[in-house]
Amino acid sequence: MFFIKNEDSLIKALNENEINSAHTLSPEKVQEVSLKDKKINSASFSRIFALYFNKNKSEILNDLNVRKAIELISPKKEIIENILMGYAKPTNSPIPKNDSELKDPDLGQAKEILEKDGWQIGENGFYKKETKSGFTELKFSISTANVDELVKVTELLA
Repeated sequence: MFFIKNEDSLIKALNENEINSAHTLSPEKVQEVSLKDKKINSASFSRIFALYFNKNKSEILNDLNVRKAIELISPKKEIIENILMGYAKPTNSPIPKNDSELKDPDLGQAKEILEKDGWQIGENGFYKKETKSGFTELKFSISTANVDELVKVTELLA
């Protein structure tokens, strides 16, 4: 028995036939596996990629219409195809279902929801809304772990 220190070493060991199987390769790295005498089996995994909102820390994210608008513009199809390389299924719930439909982002409907709720585009291009304490801009930060796919998704959403 021996341990392999990282994913690059794992792929090298697979390609040089030092080992005959591996699991949980990242979608991007699986393309580096030589398929000459191997095959790739994929299986459903209970890992969920999600954008969770901390409504207790952000007045903006406590607004249901803002959350609806974010959902409408989320590029799930692009994330699945280009970042997760097709090794994912869409879900609209923290409890995955097999019936989730993959829709394209709907910027028009998102704008409509925000504008009906009193949000307006400011001079700097950000939406803003008048509140009791003045104008609030529609912007927030996203924190994630230093995992390649998660960083790429965060960059895409930014």
